[in-house]
Amino acid sequence: VAAGGNGEQNLDAPEYDSYRRRGDSGAILVGAGSADTSHQRLWFSTYGSRIDLQGWGERVVSTGYGTYETIGNDVNQRYSIFSGTSSASPIVAAAAALVQSYAITQLHKRISPAEMREFLIQTGTPQGNASGQHIGPLPNLKAAIESLGLPPK
Repeated sequence: VAAGGNGEQNLDAPEYDSYRRRGDSGAILVGAGSADTSHQRLWFSTYGSRIDLQGWGERVVSTGYGTYETIGNDVNQRYSIFSGTSSASPIVAAAAALVQSYAITQLHKRISPAEMREFLIQTGTPQGNASGQHIGPLPNLKAAIESLGLPPK
């Protein structure tokens, strides 16, 4: 899983021809989508046909450094607001890890990286209002797990 970038670049533009000629790295490239139910590309997110999936690129709360909230003056309970494709990518990585964990523990099989990318795209919640600025669907864990099937009895 790799961040697609926050440069508002169109990876399908002619200036990225040499990038596209390098071929498919096998990574799941992630764009930054809205944290609401519209699932629209955020203005700064890189986009194009090579971007596979999106995660929330705004309003993500994370532990660690930051000034959003500190509980009881405890530096180990500090929270910050995280954004961009840097917050979107861990959301997609976590979805892939969870689906892989389910497949291994419940179905006794592994999903290849290429299969995982296609699987998360096919079962994801569609991007809203793409208007030629593709960042792909948001992973839908419920749909992904259900489509894998139940473990054998």
